[in-house]
Amino acid sequence: MKQKLKLKHNLVVEYCYLLTRICNEEIFKNHPVIQHYRQDPDVRKVVDETRASISPLLKKDLEYFIRNFTGAMTIPMVLTLEKGYLHPLEMIDAIEAMDPEEWLQYYFTLNDREENIFEYSDEDLRKIIEEQIQPKWDLPNRDHEIVLEFRKYVKESKEQIVQMYRRFYEQHFRQLEPMLIEKLKGIIEQHQTVLEEHPKEFMEEILWMKEEYYDQSEDIEFTVTWIGELSHSVSIDENKIMGIYGFGYLQRFDKAFIKMQTMKLFKVLSDERRLEILRMVGKKPRYATELAKELGLTKATVSYHMNLIIEQGLVTIRIEQKRVYYDLNTERLNKQLLDVIKDLAGEE
Repeated sequence: MKQKLKLKHNLVVEYCYLLTRICNEEIFKNHPVIQHYRQDPDVRKVVDETRASISPLLKKDLEYFIRNFTGAMTIPMVLTLEKGYLHPLEMIDAIEAMDPEEWLQYYFTLNDREENIFEYSDEDLRKIIEEQIQPKWDLPNRDHEIVLEFRKYVKESKEQIVQMYRRFYEQHFRQLEPMLIEKLKGIIEQHQTVLEEHPKEFMEEILWMKEEYYDQSEDIEFTVTWIGELSHSVSIDENKIMGIYGFGYLQRFDKAFIKMQTMKLFKVLSDERRLEILRMVGKKPRYATELAKELGLTKATVSYHMNLIIEQGLVTIRIEQKRVYYDLNTERLNKQLLDVIKDLAGEE
């Protein structure tokens, strides 16, 4: 198993997370899962100093594109994972070379829509984005408005976003590269050591998957990010599993954090919707759309509760037929309940 799983770093991922945090830091600070972890002051310093040095004109472009359009970051990130780009300029050159209509269509494809985005009426496209795409994202956005604007001025829109990418790289990111490379090398070495010493625990605590679920895939790559210190995502491409996770999740191996998690168990179980989700995935593995439909909740609401459940370690994920399924981690639930009993009884 350890031979199949590759840990690596990527400057494009750091570049994208820096842009995201500069424009959405208040959301990052207030995220219900992130609040349970220590945040690295060095990361915060880089984010804050970079934000403070941005010119008003570039800031205006960042706020328009990054804050309002999810594709401004998902397109570069997914292209990087799929194509193996290692440097921001590779990614920027690739997007610049794309046909403008191909670029906007790629946004649609990334959101599981295979239809031609240019064949819908404005009203139908807005409805699809509002009802089926926007609820998937934790970050607030104006995709339902921005994508319609982009479609009308697609060539100019793509040119403008490429110019923004280049200006941010040249003016702010290039100077950070030596420091980032050195820091990421150390992080990879540290995480590789933990993986080799505790493979089962690493799978469940850091990657949120049971070790046996990985056997179905021939190639598994996870990119560890420093700036996206508490981020987590998984995607699949045929027989390959690709993911990104923040280096901060290594805190889950700290004794103090483990005790805090145990004490937090009843808070997670105190919500009836979360209990119902656990009952459902306890009967059989479910995917997000299925849970939302059966519970009568939006995908965004299910995502909110599922993030808290996964962070507690009560659910693991597995990938089957290009869907992410959630499965009750009965072993972890039993252990946490036993730890609570021991704590209340004064046992070590």
